[in-house]
Amino acid sequence: MPLIDGMEAAEKLRQVDKDVILIFVTNMAQLAIRGYKVNAMDFMVKPVSYFDFAMEMDKIRAEHDRRATDYIWVKASGVLRRMDYAEIYYIEIIMHDIYMHTEKETINFRGSLKNLESQLDPRTFSRCNNCYVVNLQYVTGVKDDMVLLENGAQLHVSRTRKRQFMNDLAAYFSGTGIK
Repeated sequence: MPLIDGMEAAEKLRQVDKDVILIFVTNMAQLAIRGYKVNAMDFMVKPVSYFDFAMEMDKIRAEHDRRATDYIWVKASGVLRRMDYAEIYYIEIIMHDIYMHTEKETINFRGSLKNLESQLDPRTFSRCNNCYVVNLQYVTGVKDDMVLLENGAQLHVSRTRKRQFMNDLAAYFSGTGIK
């Protein structure tokens, strides 16, 4: 590059976006050490074979998919917010008002629970009845027809959804996450 080298470009990119995936393709392997300063995902030394390039692209796609499923965007009170899955205890709907219960606050906005549920990771969230979608990482127990959450909430589990909810919970805690 005539005006700036790849490392300088990477440093400028990091100032703008700390999460962008960086891969260096270079003929100077000694630059790999400097790449740690900009948190590069990998280095490829020229010449790069098609197979090596394809494998690298698969790694990038997997990392992108992993990152893309850790949050959801919601618009509440005119503000578009990124909500990390780990922040959400459970989501409830009353009429067409959605209440997203987090550790710090309850966020309220209009919408469809079915639409919102389709945007969530099904390995982490499960519907326990028509009104609630639960983040399985915060479940501390199930007693009779109630699911108990870490924040003290007790949510009703409907008879029609109990079997699927219990299967989802078992899959989550066994680490398979398969529905």
